[in-house]
Amino acid sequence: SFELATEIPLRAQLFRVGDDEHVLAAAIHHIAADGWSIAPLVGDLATAYTARVAGQAPGWTPLGVQYADYTLWQREQFGDLSDPDSPLAAQLTYWQDTLAGLPDRLQLPTDRPYPTVADLRGATLDIDWPADLQQRITDLAREHNATDFMVVQAALSVLLAKLSASSDVAVGFPIAGRDDPALDQLVGFFVNTLVLRVDLTGDPTVSEVLAQVRQRSLAAYDNQDVPFEVLVDRLNPTRSLTHHPLVQVMLAWQNFAGQDNDLTAERTLGDLRIAPLPADTHTARVDLTWSLFERWTETGAPAGIGGTVEFRTDVFDAASVDTLIERLQRVLTAMTADAGQRLSAVEVLSADELARLDDWSNRVVLTAPETTAVSIPAVFAEQVARTPDAVALTCGGESLTYSKLDQASNRLAHLLIGQGVGAGDRVGLVFPRSPEAVTAILGVLKTGAAYVPVDPALPAARVEFVLSDAAPVAVVTTAELRKRLGGFAGRIIDVDDPAVGSQSNVAVPTSVSPDDIAYLIYTSGTTGTPKGVAVPHRNVTRLLESLDAEVGRGQVWSQAHSLAFDFSVWEIFGALLSGGRVVVVPEAVAASPDELHTVLVAEQVNVLSQTPSAFYALQAAHGQAEAGPLALRSVIFGGEALDPARLNSWLQAHPDSPRLINMYGITETTVHASIRNIGPEDLAGQCSPIGVPLA
Repeated sequence: SFELATEIPLRAQLFRVGDDEHVLAAAIHHIAADGWSIAPLVGDLATAYTARVAGQAPGWTPLGVQYADYTLWQREQFGDLSDPDSPLAAQLTYWQDTLAGLPDRLQLPTDRPYPTVADLRGATLDIDWPADLQQRITDLAREHNATDFMVVQAALSVLLAKLSASSDVAVGFPIAGRDDPALDQLVGFFVNTLVLRVDLTGDPTVSEVLAQVRQRSLAAYDNQDVPFEVLVDRLNPTRSLTHHPLVQVMLAWQNFAGQDNDLTAERTLGDLRIAPLPADTHTARVDLTWSLFERWTETGAPAGIGGTVEFRTDVFDAASVDTLIERLQRVLTAMTADAGQRLSAVEVLSADELARLDDWSNRVVLTAPETTAVSIPAVFAEQVARTPDAVALTCGGESLTYSKLDQASNRLAHLLIGQGVGAGDRVGLVFPRSPEAVTAILGVLKTGAAYVPVDPALPAARVEFVLSDAAPVAVVTTAELRKRLGGFAGRIIDVDDPAVGSQSNVAVPTSVSPDDIAYLIYTSGTTGTPKGVAVPHRNVTRLLESLDAEVGRGQVWSQAHSLAFDFSVWEIFGALLSGGRVVVVPEAVAASPDELHTVLVAEQVNVLSQTPSAFYALQAAHGQAEAGPLALRSVIFGGEALDPARLNSWLQAHPDSPRLINMYGITETTVHASIRNIGPEDLAGQCSPIGVPLA
């Protein structure tokens, strides 16, 4: 750092690294020089070196103006911001109008979340693009009466828009501020930062984007004299220590008039050969700073575009920034190939990345021809016919075979149909987890009606809201829970009523369509008023069909969640539609990790569905349990975000089985929408991996 009040803002040190090799390190404060100033400084040094070698004093050409002259001229030319009639105040008005409503931050995908306070540490990567791309950029610029820089500005805006999923993109760019040739050889700080805001709504063509960039760039040049710091102060965006205000991406085009733009090139000074050495400060003021320059051959032909990208290392990895460089080159190649194409046709991703997306998105499965849709009762009937005497459900000491469960649900269905219940109706079910609840669900579904599960443990106001909003034609419950129905005015059916038991055991004549609504489950309401989500039969049977290969048929499934939570749909029908067995776990047992562990061992459960937090507690119980071995083959996570690191001890103790499967979905997508098999490679992750889409 410099003590500007007492020190010259320039320091230099010569290091001898060999008999005929030296390194000159020079540091100059930004208050006294900008990037343009490097060339005149080097020129002055060359003049001094040549003179001293000859034993003479340097004879520098006197400058026509000094920096102080420039500052006085600037004040006289543009006036003061305090004067509303001054040219500078008019420029400020332009910027206030142009940047009104600008988003506080460009939402770029990063490798890590933004820290509370940016550490300003950075790194750089080199850019080296071929001469043919440089020529194509020049050709496109000429066709549209623009500059090469404007073409690159347009391409960067397109890339950022696609990556951020925003059509409102702002990029900062430095401007030399040397409008008079008399300033070219003057060392000083003239540079200012301007903002290019681009609107990409409506899927414009490349030509339209370039025309907009040209118009807005020229307008920015016409209003370049308001210092960026003043702009930030007057616009007063939401301040944050996380990111730079107004712009988080900069694009610098090193185009120094009368100078060699490639500042890395070697030069000769008499018998002395000199070349600049890169000096990486390992800092980054903004998220990304692109610094580009054009190279030319001795004959003036394009020789390529070089440069660097400086990036924040607290949010970006080098590999990700390298990918960004490739993507900008790809966008430039596409835009210069066809200026008439719309931005939606400009591909950001490489062929390998597109193939990877197809793999991640499970495209082969998602695009496979759909099988014929079927209803839940139809699939259940097929399973009953295959294995009538197999145990379908157990709860404590009670068990039901497929045949007995089918007959019990038929009896309830006959009663409901006899009371006018049918397709399009809704029937409330007020039950805890129990065999009677599973029977009631099947009975309602066989009528063609949808069931509306209501957890009796819910507050009375919530029970009343669901029954009022869903408006079921009837409610099936127990005599004990009848009092929870409050003022419900519809029919109330006691599942233990002898009238149910006297009905026929045979299948009901009703044909249920796959498009009929199977259930209406209400969301939690944590983000507002609870809403009922209606899910058709085809969604449930398709979900379970898509997971046959993942979970397997004929498994023993635990049913440990409220019927009002759609996990229960997965638990019940995952077993019953695949020839498995449902183990109904009472509330008190499910709430105790130790007791649940005992049931899992005793019933030899193969498929366990749990929220991650419940499984973390079960892990601890498993470590202390003295019961026999678990028979788990699959543990399904859902309902909340998974912290993979907390599965480390389990995976070490059980490396091969059971499979730990993270599934993601919401009620509206029928329980689960994606699947991920969790392995050791996921443990270091800081997010919940949700895997690939289900069919």
